[in-house]
Amino acid sequence: MEKLTNSLIRYEENIFYLKLTINNITKARFLNINMELFQKKLKDDLIFIYKTSNILFEHLLTNKKLITKDEQLHSMLGLKNLFIDEIKELSKRDFIKQEDFSEIIQTNKEDINKIERVLDEIYKEINKEDLTTNEELNILFMEDED
Repeated sequence: MEKLTNSLIRYEENIFYLKLTINNITKARFLNINMELFQKKLKDDLIFIYKTSNILFEHLLTNKKLITKDEQLHSMLGLKNLFIDEIKELSKRDFIKQEDFSEIIQTNKEDINKIERVLDEIYKEINKEDLTTNEELNILFMEDED
């Protein structure tokens, strides 16, 4: 995990900006741009998004004090899904070679599974019923002996 000199990470803004960057890349598919000029730039942008999202993701997982962790994990989940979808679309249209990104796609799929497991654990903890044991029930229903 890369060390960040800024100890305050604004996950929401960072994830939003990465999604915005993907949306800008998506627009390239609908324009008649010269791929000889822009192919390297698209590839570099995708690699930047991958590396930056991984740094944010690792920090997010280790952040024990973040109140909105589940919300940020949902945003990260959306980002990683959007990222994979965009790589697949770009490769279908021969903007990039999917084999250049096969390892990145696999890592993102593993991260998606990890996020889903963490979110399941968070929701189980939130929805955990306050179960009362038999012993506690006996104490509660015990008649006063006064």
